[in-house]
Amino acid sequence: MSVALSGIGKIDIRQKQSVAEKEQCIRAFARVRNVSPTMVAYRLLRSGSIDNSTFEELRVQFHDRRQRERETRASGKAGPSYYVVQRNRLGPPLLSLTERMLRSGGLSTTKAARILGVKAAKVGRLLGLP
Repeated sequence: MSVALSGIGKIDIRQKQSVAEKEQCIRAFARVRNVSPTMVAYRLLRSGSIDNSTFEELRVQFHDRRQRERETRASGKAGPSYYVVQRNRLGPPLLSLTERMLRSGGLSTTKAARILGVKAAKVGRLLGLP
């Protein structure tokens, strides 16, 4: 049975599918449309396509998977941080000039933030200052 979810399309969910099959279907649907799988499951609940206990199982599974992904990213296995990428993109000459000007007082933190494209509170972190 295809269920139309307002604003994001139609999804094919059957009552006889197992929770694991529903999870895969919802995850694929959400990935293609760049939306949260939990939101898709909630819309299915609201439309009456799944019951409350199925929704709760799906919600817990989606939450657990997201937590595992966060832990993987936090453990450093997922690649460089935003600031490492930004330092590389901006280049050593601009970073060293900005740092020298900040230390000499010739440049305010706010202006340095504009030059570097970050918030003023994050200038020190981008430049690697204590």
